[in-house]
Amino acid sequence: MAESVLELKRLRGSFRSRARRDLLELERIAGGLEERIYVAASSQLDYLWKISLKMLTMEMKSQTAPPPSNLKRYRVFA
Repeated sequence: MAESVLELKRLRGSFRSRARRDLLELERIAGGLEERIYVAASSQLDYLWKISLKMLTMEMKSQTAPPPSNLKRYRVFA
């Protein structure tokens, strides 16, 4: 019983560590995307339009695409 509790704690710690790394990677990607749009925009209105369009496009793709294969590793243990 004690071993299973320790294993569960280890798995949760591993999950949190991977989740933090993945979040940092997503922030890096989002920052690069935002910078490219900012540089390409001709005005503040153009910038907001391009950002909104990109977000809408990404949202639509996420609703139609199958979940990523690496999603299985983030299964939450109760």
